[in-house]
This record gives sequence, C-alpha cells and structure tokens, in this order.
Amino acid sequence: MNETLTQVSGKITERWSDLNSSQRIKVLGGFAAVLGAIILAVVTLSQPTMVPLYTGLDLAAAAQVTEVLETQGIEHTLLNGGTTIHINEKDLSSTKILLARENVPQGRYTFADAITNGMSTTESDRNAKLNYYDETKLETDLASMEGVKAASVTLSIPEEKNSFLASKQKSSASVMLTLYENLSQAQVDGIAKLVASSVYNLSLADITIVDSTGRTLYDGSKESDPYSTTNQQSIKQSEEQGVKSKILEFLGPIYDEITISSNLVFDFDQQQITSEEYTSPILDSDRGILVSEHLTEGSATNQLAEATPGVEANDGNPALAMGEGSTGESNYSTANNQYNINKSITSQVKNVGTINYAKSSIAVNVFNHRIYNQEFIEGTLPDGTTWEMFKEENSAEIPLILEPAILEGIQKGTGISDVVVYGYEKPIFIDTIPYEINPMDWIPFVLLVIIGIIVLGIMLKFKKPEEIIDLGETIEMPDAVFSDIRNDTLPTIEEREDMATKKQIDKFVDEKPEAVASLLRSWLNEDD
Repeated sequence: MNETLTQVSGKITERWSDLNSSQRIKVLGGFAAVLGAIILAVVTLSQPTMVPLYTGLDLAAAAQVTEVLETQGIEHTLLNGGTTIHINEKDLSSTKILLARENVPQGRYTFADAITNGMSTTESDRNAKLNYYDETKLETDLASMEGVKAASVTLSIPEEKNSFLASKQKSSASVMLTLYENLSQAQVDGIAKLVASSVYNLSLADITIVDSTGRTLYDGSKESDPYSTTNQQSIKQSEEQGVKSKILEFLGPIYDEITISSNLVFDFDQQQITSEEYTSPILDSDRGILVSEHLTEGSATNQLAEATPGVEANDGNPALAMGEGSTGESNYSTANNQYNINKSITSQVKNVGTINYAKSSIAVNVFNHRIYNQEFIEGTLPDGTTWEMFKEENSAEIPLILEPAILEGIQKGTGISDVVVYGYEKPIFIDTIPYEINPMDWIPFVLLVIIGIIVLGIMLKFKKPEEIIDLGETIEMPDAVFSDIRNDTLPTIEEREDMATKKQIDKFVDEKPEAVASLLRSWLNEDD
C-alpha cells in the first residue's frame, strides 16, 4: 500500500512539474471551483429552517423570551424590531415546553398597558381596555390550573353611565376551557367562584362554563347537589382510581404489566334517624325519682232522704225504689305522684357515598413479559422457519401459577374480599428495524465521486505523452549479441550467469520502463 501511494505521489509530482504556468493556474482554478461548490452545497444543506415562535410581541414580553433563549443557548432571530422571534424548526416543540415551564411570556397585555391612556382615549376606551385586561388575567389564571390546557374568557360588563342604573344591570361571563382531563364538579364550582369574585357585579347565576367539546360544565345554577348523578360518578371514579393505585403499588415491583377492573358498589341513600330513650335513674327499677306526691282519701254512707235539697221544696213526695231500705258505705283514695326519669334523644345521619365492601368486586390480570429479539433469535431458527412463523407459533399467552399471598395481599390492601387474580406469561416480539437510506445520506458520497472524476479528468488531460523510442534505428548492437544459439542440453556456468543477468535486466525494464527510457536517451545524447 505504501509503495502504491509513493508511486501515485511521484506520478502526480512529475505531472505537476511537467505543467507550465498557465496549466497550473487552470488546475488550481478547477480545484478551487470544485471546493467552493462543495462548501456551498454543505452550507446550503446544513442551513437550519427558521420558523416563527412568537409574532406581535410587545418589547417587554420579547425581552423575557429572548432572555430564556439565550440562557438555554437556543439559536434565534429577531425580526420586525424585536416583536417577532424565529427559531430553528427542530427546536420549536422543546422551546414551547421550556417557555411554558418558565411561564414566559407572562401575559401579552399587562395592567400597565390597560392604564396607559392618551389624550384621545375616551372613557369607553378606558373601560374596554380594563375589561380586556380582566379577560386576559382570568385566561392566564385558568390556564395555570391543573387539568386545564387553555382558557378563553368573554366578559360583558355594563358601562356605568348612571350609578343607579348600573347597580341594576348585572355583568355576565362565558368561559371556554380546553382540558387535558375531565374536571370534578368541585373544580368547576371553584372556577365559577373565581370568575364571579374577579368581576364587578357578577353573580354565579350569570356565569356559563363549557369545554372545547361543547359540553356544559356550569350553567349558572346554584351549586349542584354533592350527591347528584354526575357527582356520584365522579366519586365512583375517584374511589376506583384509589383502589387501582393501591393494587399497582403492591404488584408493580413483581409483574411487568397489570390490568385492573374494579366494580365498587356505593351506598348513596340519604337517611336521618331520630330516636328517644327513657331509662330509670334507680338501679333495677322501672320508676324514676319521686319529685311530688298528692294523696286524697274519703268515705260516704248512703241512706233514705226526705227530699232532694234545692232552692225550692219539691212538689209532692218522691217515690224512690230503695230496696229493702238498708244503707251503704264507700271508701276511696287517690294518689298523684310525679317521677323524674332519664331521657335520651339521638339523631343519626347516615354517611352518604360509602363503599359497600361486601358487594364490591375486583378482577386483576398480571403479566410477565418474555422478550424475543429478532436480532438474536432469527439466526438460531431451524431451516425453513421464518421470523413471522416463529412469532405465530409463540404468540399464545401461557398461564402462570400465582402464590396465594398475592390474592390475600390484594384483599387486605383494599378491604374487598371478592377478588380474582389471573396471571399470564406474555410474549413480546422486538422486530429488527430495517435500515432506511435517507437520500441526504448519499450526498457526501456523490460529492466524493464527482471530485474523483474531476481529478482523474484533469490528470488525464494534462498527462505528458510517452516518447516511443525505436531501438532498431537508434541503437546498433554488435553482431556477437546475435550469435547462434547452441543446442546444448545443459548450459555452461558462463551461460547461466548471462541468463541470470538477463532476467535482472528484464525485471528492471518491466518495473521501471521510464528509467530505462531515460537511460537510453542519455546514452544516445552521449553518442551524438
């Protein structure tokens, strides 16, 4: 290899030395043009594509953004007096995430903008600017809440042309939320209260909240019943998520994949029980403590009377059936006693929304993964078996034998006794990703081939033609050289030496014909 490089280098040096000044300038110019074309192509292909990150920013917000970009070393370009910022297209997504985490820019419309007024600013303009600031502030606050991606707020606030009339006119608000996940009713109620407290003369009845799908989250009515159908579903989902978290925390370190299906039964029946209980303060007695006692006693004797007493005398003598005319006696007594006893009144309100553990159930599937990598498996497959055939043959899930402690742990961790657990060994096949050639990857190789062709063409163009020397005309050999060849079967020692010398001369001529030609020219010049 070193000899080849030496020969090539020598040939290039020899060719270069044979060129005149104009030829050398042309060669250098050609190389410079090729090199410039290569550099231009590389620079053009490697030039980043700049896309807008923000447009129409105020200078304060632009300063916040550029400060973060410079701190993180992100390439950016300022346009339109600094109000438009462009960055590399490949950095766009990561930069947006970074700026969102840094909360930059912090609102495009500030309170200072709202109160900055000119001589031509009317009262209506001032109110409109303040209302717009309130909308922007609410949008920023709502977008910072958990589960809310973005918010759009529209406020309708009546102008205070007359203080009495203004007090009669109510404000209204409509809010549209773009959500990452569903909000609970408590969160929606909290958003409604936040909006109501942020706007003058705005009540909850005049607030409407919807999400980006058109679903009404709040329609201005009073706070919903905490045990309405919607809230019952929210409570159920929240409790089921808690149960799943407990199971995942317990089984996560053991298995590769876990799926949980829970059916929690809740008791949402509302019940209030009031009971009164009376007991005696005296042990082993059914009477209370005597507080007061009133006793009355009397006796009477019955006998025949002459007449009924009255204001006037009776007319005539009464005729009464007196039996045999005997008399009767009676005795009587009454007692009125007041006792104090113990009285207990109990009022019990049943807890609503509790889990009925006896009726709830859980089903759990656990999986252990068996990894099959095509890169390692395909070479070990029997003849005639392809990777797709192997995948089909081993795609079935194999049941696992589970320890009883797994089931017992879930029951104790959740408090639910009706639990079933199934385990499987799940095959995971990792296919070898085929190498996809990007057309851009061919550019360096194409450029190298082009350079090689150009260099070869230049070398061939400026190659010095070899001189053809007619040895028969210029060199006269003595007749003794062309002596007859003897037909001896074995050459003599002198002949052997001559043959060895001839072989060396032939080898020298084959390896270095140019040197031989140069030597012959020098001989011819000496003869002349």
